[in-house]
Amino acid sequence: MTTRLCIGNDYFGAGNFGDDLTLAGFLAAAERYPDLEITACTAYDRAAVAGRFPRIRWLPESEAARDDALRNADAWIALGDTPFQLDSGPWLLDRNERERRRCAALAKPMYLLGVGCESREAARDPRSQALLAAAQRIWTRDAFSAETLRPFVNPARLCLGADVAHLVFRDATHPPACEPGTVGLLLAFERREQFDLGELARFVERRPDGRTRWLVQEGRAFPHLERWILERLAPEVRSRLIVMDVDYSMISIEEYLRAFGAPEVTITSRYHAAVVAAWQGSRVLVVSRSPKLQAVAGELGLVGIDTVSSHLVMESALASAAVVPRDRLLRLRDRADVMCDAFFTHCLDRKARGATPRDERRFTPGTTEPLATGSLRASIDSTIPRRLRAGETTVLRCTVTNLGDAVYASAPPHPVELCYRWYDAGGTTVGAGTWLHTALPRALGPGERLELFARVAAPAIAGDYTLALTLLQEDVAWFDDIDPANGIRGTVTVAPGGPPSCDELFCDLSPEQRRAATRRAIDTRTPLTRWSTMAASASETWHRRAAAAAEWLRAAPAVVDLGCGGMILEEYLGPGQEYIPVDLVARDHRTIVLDLERDAFPTFAADTCALLGVLAYLFEPLPVLEKIRCSFACCVVSYNVNPDVELRLSRGWVNHLDREGLVRLFRDAGFAVAREHALEGYQRLFELAPASVSPSENAEVERARVTLY
Repeated sequence: MTTRLCIGNDYFGAGNFGDDLTLAGFLAAAERYPDLEITACTAYDRAAVAGRFPRIRWLPESEAARDDALRNADAWIALGDTPFQLDSGPWLLDRNERERRRCAALAKPMYLLGVGCESREAARDPRSQALLAAAQRIWTRDAFSAETLRPFVNPARLCLGADVAHLVFRDATHPPACEPGTVGLLLAFERREQFDLGELARFVERRPDGRTRWLVQEGRAFPHLERWILERLAPEVRSRLIVMDVDYSMISIEEYLRAFGAPEVTITSRYHAAVVAAWQGSRVLVVSRSPKLQAVAGELGLVGIDTVSSHLVMESALASAAVVPRDRLLRLRDRADVMCDAFFTHCLDRKARGATPRDERRFTPGTTEPLATGSLRASIDSTIPRRLRAGETTVLRCTVTNLGDAVYASAPPHPVELCYRWYDAGGTTVGAGTWLHTALPRALGPGERLELFARVAAPAIAGDYTLALTLLQEDVAWFDDIDPANGIRGTVTVAPGGPPSCDELFCDLSPEQRRAATRRAIDTRTPLTRWSTMAASASETWHRRAAAAAEWLRAAPAVVDLGCGGMILEEYLGPGQEYIPVDLVARDHRTIVLDLERDAFPTFAADTCALLGVLAYLFEPLPVLEKIRCSFACCVVSYNVNPDVELRLSRGWVNHLDREGLVRLFRDAGFAVAREHALEGYQRLFELAPASVSPSENAEVERARVTLY
């Protein structure tokens, strides 16, 4: 049975070899699926891409051609790149919004494969929200993009993949021979202030003649890109360079890689050039001009410099360039392979079942305009708690069914959200302005239902109240005002005395109830709230753990305590050591409030951190450890390797690693274990350092003001 795919990206053939590497990797994965037919449109060099990729049916870029390609396709796919971005303007979001509407009109499922996200601001954009709601599946190309998108999409539809370009190197068992003493420069920027042309020229002039290669990824001389910069260097500077001169219209992918070569060191500000240089065996240094460059540096375990603004910084930073370990590259390639297979399997299975997307087929897609009163019909199924404490926030499992004739979507300007109201005994609303809204994780079509978890905050004053759960279209109407059947109500007794410790509530449950709560948390990726507050007292075990960690941290001028809890570690640090607490909620006025799994790390005024008693509560510890490696030169971490899974679940631990699995996790995150100490019972204490950076290299990084990403 033939499955027909329509590639939604219209920039293939424009002149960027990074895009072609992505396409080549995708086609390498597609070789295992001979019954696929693939169509793409391009307004650019159709002959060039047709010569490189004859398996694809290339059409000219026009509305009619795109409609025709999609009408005959079984699925639409956005392949690679960073569709969720604003840094270079909104053009890509606008283009994808047009594609989303086209797919909705023709009832075609949408997929995003190996894509990036630039920032939470870009993910929050209404066009991004609509695309995320419409997509059947989203696979990201790096952990940063997955974590950035995670709050805005149903977790069941979001998967961590890898950049598809890794599959170009499917048969690359060994890198080509290194070119000793050669430095490759592949520099392109979005803004003029990201580089200093004079300082770049000084860097080239101070190097041996003919030992600096000017690399290119983009064939066009757009402002601030590699050819534009080259043309503005003085003739005497250009004469010292070996220029990679490639003809986009003629060259193959294999010829491009040979022309790129294997410089001993490659300095690059392009995502795919970093990938290519890593596979070619160069020591790589990333110029982190944007979050996506920080993301690829994190994936590859590399260091970076912020800008090309000082030849001295560039020279010093050369010592920090590192070869990406082959096993790390192979893991990324395997991740990309698994991602592509999952995509093809999903498409083929959907085709075999004759499934069609229901979300927006017969309705205005992702509409957030005011809906007609008759369209506001829904049922809410949930269990209303009988008792809460004043100020307590609880989480309710809810099932929402769309009984209306319109699509409900949580996107501006009039999002539809799950919300609630409190009424006192006299029927007056209480606490307006503090009620928490829960966005729908995807667009909800007529007749469809979905499960979600809603946070509900109890009133601050004790008493008997009515809690009413319903849908709300912002600035339009509460659904249960139109018809009480559109919601669910129940009486709740709010006890005085303020909220109890969440840890106390959890521990008050029976062991089986605690295990059940932990399993639900794992299944739904909903964090247990037991650490929202912290009891004043702590166990002796915690104190002994903190004391042991403090001994290893004694030489650090400042220590960041990630997941600081009761801030026990501070008691054991030495005089003059600065203590920087970080946690989900503020423990005191100094606390940096941060969700380790969801939030990007700020720049800390310390290069050493502690992660004590936290790792077992992380659903995905690898991305967190990678962020730690990118932010700190040293980390002291504890973990309990008790093999009793039932006991672990009863304590709220959501991952279960033995010592070997733990050390493997550290290695996968780019760490080496510098020291290990067995505490009482199954407790282990580890001192971790980035595996690819030696102490002497760290010193060079500090002197050159290089930032780890």
